[in-house]
Amino acid sequence: MAEPLHDHAMSDEAIVRQLTRSAISRLVEKVMKEEGLPLADALRKVYDSKLFGQVNDPETGLYREGPLFLYGMLCEEQHDETIA
Repeated sequence: MAEPLHDHAMSDEAIVRQLTRSAISRLVEKVMKEEGLPLADALRKVYDSKLFGQVNDPETGLYREGPLFLYGMLCEEQHDETIA
C-alpha cells in the first residue's frame, strides 16, 4: 500500500533550497563542459560570480532556470566585467 504523500512532504523553503543547489550544480557542470575547466576552477568561477548570489536569492526566481540560461547570464556578467 502506498504511503500518504503528506508524511514525506517538503516545505516550500526546503524545495527552493534543493532547486537552488541543483541549479548551481548544473551550472558548474555546464561551465566545466563549455570551458574545459576542472571541477575546482568551475566551482570557483561560479561561486565568485554575482550570479551565484542572485541564484541563491529566492526572490529572483533564478533557481528555476536551466543551465544554458544561467550560463548565458554568467558569460554576460564576465563580458561586462572585462569591459568595465
